[in-house]
Amino acid sequence: MKGGIFMRFISTFFAFLFAITIFTNCSKKDEGNVVAKVGSQKIYEKDINKRIETALKQMSGGRQIPQQQMEMFKKQYFKPVREEFIKKAIILESATKEDKNISKQEIDSVINLIKTKFGPQYDTFVKENYETEDNLKEEIKKNLIIEKVYNRITAFVDSLPEDSLKQYYDTHQKEFSKPEMVKASHILIKFDSSDTPKSKKAKLAKAKKILRKVKHGADFAKTAKENSDCPSAKKGGDLGYFKRGDMVKPFEDAAFALKKGQISNIVTTRFGYHIIKVFDHKPAEVSPMDSVKTKIIDDLKMQYFDKWMAEQRKKLNVQVFEPKPQTPPTNNKEKKTQKTKESPDKKK
Repeated sequence: MKGGIFMRFISTFFAFLFAITIFTNCSKKDEGNVVAKVGSQKIYEKDINKRIETALKQMSGGRQIPQQQMEMFKKQYFKPVREEFIKKAIILESATKEDKNISKQEIDSVINLIKTKFGPQYDTFVKENYETEDNLKEEIKKNLIIEKVYNRITAFVDSLPEDSLKQYYDTHQKEFSKPEMVKASHILIKFDSSDTPKSKKAKLAKAKKILRKVKHGADFAKTAKENSDCPSAKKGGDLGYFKRGDMVKPFEDAAFALKKGQISNIVTTRFGYHIIKVFDHKPAEVSPMDSVKTKIIDDLKMQYFDKWMAEQRKKLNVQVFEPKPQTPPTNNKEKKTQKTKESPDKKK
């Protein structure tokens, strides 16, 4: 099964969830608060909360999550998850008879992939997320239908002329641009909150001594391991590639002013004294169209599909309702106290 449309709908938080469970389990009975209606389909508050709970449990590795934290996440993610339920329902409501024609072999193929992924934990996975394998198969069928709808609606994009792709490429240059990048290492003599002018002067002297060593050919990585106060010292001071805006301004300005192989003078930032060596310097560039053609086609498909979804949303008269506030449990002791206090007044 392709990961396409359904996977691209979801937020970063829930990408993790669906990368594991892939499917969304919905109530079959009319029970609980309805928080959305899409055609003949109803979306229930409890299903959304269950989806969020499942995500959090999987992300925490099965560890117990404090109830207060769980409620905070439910509140934070309720609306975006409800929107994903709505989108799925819109697609299913718009599916044709041909879209719904899913074979047993297609479903079994996905089941086998899941069994391979979860191994001996497969039964536990099914029970915790779907109760029964039949429920899981039903959800697999729904997601295969979604893929069919997406492929049907966007199929024409694969046949678009080169000019159309080129037009998209030319008008979306930023999406295909790679920023100027520098690969650098550094040696840091760190400032401390307790530093005095005298201690800073001593640190500057130390930095200058190290600078002379590396400028005269001492191995930079070895010197960083022996002298740098940065955690990167373990890797010989290696900071990897970074772009403008990733580092503090004085450090960035110095690094991007260097050519490959050059070493800076002492650079002062709020963190301390730095000695920077640049190992690579890549200029900004735009990826050639041929190398991003697949992305262009995918982007155009999503663009067109989003437009189709908006049209279907209007046709299906999607209704969204806010969840009903929960009634706090009644405290019987308080009731009894109130009655005791009220009774003398009544006697009067």
